[in-house]
Amino acid sequence: MRCADYAASEGLEVLVRENVPGDEIDKMTHLNAMHWHSFDPFTHIPRDRATVGALRAASARARREHPAAQPQAHPAEHKPSAFQAQIKAATAHTAS
Repeated sequence: MRCADYAASEGLEVLVRENVPGDEIDKMTHLNAMHWHSFDPFTHIPRDRATVGALRAASARARREHPAAQPQAHPAEHKPSAFQAQIKAATAHTAS
């Protein structure tokens, strides 16, 4: 059985159903990548706060507490004129 034989959404469920040990699942899902890239995200955020649910909640909390950090939507009709203004400013030194 290879995990690639299954859709991504089913992969973890298949591993559990096939009784693959938890430490092997951890290696397949994140531990090997952490080792290869010499990066331990759990030094920055505790493992119990690094679950999908906890990260989503923290993200929502941050958006509420720091509204200025929200991405600003720009109406599509302003994009071409803003881009043209940037081009004009960048090439002003070449106009004669």
